[in-house]
Amino acid sequence: MEYTFGEIHRKIEQEESFESKTEDEIDSFISGVASEFLNDSLYALEDGLKSRRALQSKIWKYWGATFNLFDFYIGSYLDIASMYRESVLKTDDCLDLRFVALTQLHAKSVLVLREIQALIEAGYPDGAMTRWRTLHELAVCSCVIFESEKSAKYYLLSEHITNAKGAKCYSDHAVKLNHEPYTQSELDSIASLKAAALTELGDDYKSSDYFWAMPFLVEKGYKGNRPNLYDLEVRVGLDHYRPYFTLACEKIHAPSKSNYANFAASELNNAVLVVGPSHYGYETPIDLAMLSSLITFSKFLFLFPNLDCTIFLKMISLAQEKVLESAFAKSANKAFKSN
Repeated sequence: MEYTFGEIHRKIEQEESFESKTEDEIDSFISGVASEFLNDSLYALEDGLKSRRALQSKIWKYWGATFNLFDFYIGSYLDIASMYRESVLKTDDCLDLRFVALTQLHAKSVLVLREIQALIEAGYPDGAMTRWRTLHELAVCSCVIFESEKSAKYYLLSEHITNAKGAKCYSDHAVKLNHEPYTQSELDSIASLKAAALTELGDDYKSSDYFWAMPFLVEKGYKGNRPNLYDLEVRVGLDHYRPYFTLACEKIHAPSKSNYANFAASELNNAVLVVGPSHYGYETPIDLAMLSSLITFSKFLFLFPNLDCTIFLKMISLAQEKVLESAFAKSANKAFKSN
């Protein structure tokens, strides 16, 4: 939309008759002009679509090989885990609560990988970085659960605590949101499940997102009672990812920094305010996505290891190397770095 902002206001100021209009007449005028702008803008939809497709085509022309390899990585990551899961389900090992919890975590990691893939292919590396934050947390939690079946049990039970907390939040605001509130029967059912979970979790349960990890943490010498993600990171040896985690958090929240290490901005023009897709910055979120997902994958696959697990883990690792070789080769090509 091309328009000199303030033009309408200046024109109206010159019309004395406008001052005598009623509030309804003014509202009608505003709605009419806004509708005209909307209709004129909608006519340009096709031009916008063509522009987006042209940019997508340019990105894919250069990065397509890397994108396809990353897709292969994700597909293999899912297929191998699915075969492994089907095998374990035929044995008594499937009753191990660690297997149940790690199945959930792995499935979630596949979804997040697909979301990262969608953002990368659309040209949004910084958005992909924000989704990596979840992959990192999944990796940390997988390490904890792999080590502690009691923590796995607490993890599964904590769902009912989270549900009760969410139900209360919803109930507090349902009327103002014009939503249908929970019925008393539904609230009673949620409360009953929470009470049953607390009989297992204990009376000393604290309102912490990571209290479920306490059995593991106590074994590792933790002395507090309200653990956070960093406490888990330290004890599973993944705290060295904290700088990247902090960076991802900055991209999620509303920081005062106008341009906080945007991957989408090239080093030749890193002072811009990024508001759309870019050709730059894919290699770091892709690299981190594979690193963290491989941790989750290995904990799931090696809960009940055999030679097949070792071979397929090696295959995924080799696929990871191919993706990175492609990504960093494209990144190093300075000839592409011009819009």
